[in-house]
Amino acid sequence: MPTMSGLYDSRHEHDACGVGFVVHTKGYRSHAVIEKGLRVLVNLLHRGACGCEANTGDGAGILLQMPDRFLRKVTASLGIALPPADQYGAGLVFLPRQAAERDQIRRLVDQIVAEEGLTVLGWRPVPTDDRSLGASARAAKPAMEQLFIGCRESAIGGDDPAGDRLWFERKLYVIRKRVEHAVDGLPLAEHFYIASLSSKTLIYKGMLTADQIQPTFPDLLDRDVESALALVHQRFSTNREGGSDTATFDNVLEFLVMAGRPLPHAILMMIPEPWAGNESMSPQLKAFYEYHASLMEPWDGPASIAFTDGTVIGAVLDRNGLRPSRYYVTKDDLVIMASEVGVLDIPPEDILLKERLHPGRIFLVDTAQGRIVSDVEIKRELAAAQPYPRWLAEHLVNIEDLPRAESLPAPSHETVLRRQQVFGYTQEDLRILLGPMAADGEEPLGSMGTARSRSSIRSSTTMISHGSAGSRLRSRSPPERAESVGPPTILASDRSRFRSSLTPTKTVPVSSDRWKISKQRPARLLPPDTPS
Repeated sequence: MPTMSGLYDSRHEHDACGVGFVVHTKGYRSHAVIEKGLRVLVNLLHRGACGCEANTGDGAGILLQMPDRFLRKVTASLGIALPPADQYGAGLVFLPRQAAERDQIRRLVDQIVAEEGLTVLGWRPVPTDDRSLGASARAAKPAMEQLFIGCRESAIGGDDPAGDRLWFERKLYVIRKRVEHAVDGLPLAEHFYIASLSSKTLIYKGMLTADQIQPTFPDLLDRDVESALALVHQRFSTNREGGSDTATFDNVLEFLVMAGRPLPHAILMMIPEPWAGNESMSPQLKAFYEYHASLMEPWDGPASIAFTDGTVIGAVLDRNGLRPSRYYVTKDDLVIMASEVGVLDIPPEDILLKERLHPGRIFLVDTAQGRIVSDVEIKRELAAAQPYPRWLAEHLVNIEDLPRAESLPAPSHETVLRRQQVFGYTQEDLRILLGPMAADGEEPLGSMGTARSRSSIRSSTTMISHGSAGSRLRSRSPPERAESVGPPTILASDRSRFRSSLTPTKTVPVSSDRWKISKQRPARLLPPDTPS
């Protein structure tokens, strides 16, 4: 690493997580895809971190399509009768080691699942081999079980199979959230975590290094574990205050999808390409971005985001392209995408295409259609899905066009919380930005990636405002409001967008945090004199 020189300080160097996926574009399921995904993960080992012991990792995991044939085989001996594929959900659950505490959580799950009109089919202890784990990982390791939930036959049917599957996924989502909130009130909450619960995907993860995933989970060696895609992650903890920014992103993305938006739609809402001054962009696509910019701020990263719903899988960069990723397309219909090249040894004669992710473009493989869907096609269809130009023309109101208020209410300490909420302040704003300013009389600095030059060599400075992806350099403008139903009346300005009103509580990312999960809760705004 270079020594300190001029404006460079090696103490400010940070590493990045490793992410990648392997997918068969035609949707052909095989164990070979799992093996290749695990090889990608191992080759990203250097992007992860470990604790004081080299064999206690910062976290690693793999997501795959539901291995129906394998699960039927291993659950039959447990007396669990699985219904047809897509009519049951399964997930990895971290539980307390004490049997009595596990039973308490199981009873709670049974109750909530029944209240939601579904059925608990059973629990399967997940076989694990701890011999490669460090002492810290073994000491913190929870009991790990797979939960199986069945969908009643009366709920399946109708003219829209895709709608039925989304209905079931929503039910599983609600069950997971309800169980998490219910367990939060119990003293054993820190020993509980639902890593995944879905009818389409299954996750194996833990407080592991990349090369420990396969030895720790013997399931992954079984030839009946088949999938057309494998999404992997090797975690490097960035030690964000208040919880992982990746976890927050995943929460919001999941919420948008569960609300009915296609996955690419939700991705482009959160990570739009630069559009305001883009003269080459079509008016329809620009209207799509402008409309959604009034609903939530863009996620600036820096990040390379890989995503999947079990059918489509893809990746997108932050708008500045500060987390580069590359992908190969092979002649035998495989796509390999990762944070770097060389994660799989592919003979040159077998490679059809070598490419990289581009800022502002979305890369997507649809295994149901059996093809790579182009960025242009995705955006054209999304822009044409609703009359966004007409909605903006009829309902957009610029703040500059509003009449001046005749009078303003006098500020009072009793209304400070309400005014903070109206103007979109968060706990992080108060703790990281306003607190240091009031205490030290200094402007706090933060970065989640910015293309601006350093203030020491810039002729002008800019105020800091906290955005949805971290601290960003810009000026704070007056607040705005937006309704969420129908073509709303939108208050907008060129310099500021309304913050997302979503307050997700926890996430199920492919990336593994710790065995013991510190749950994220919605931001709670406090008056200045209230201890947090």
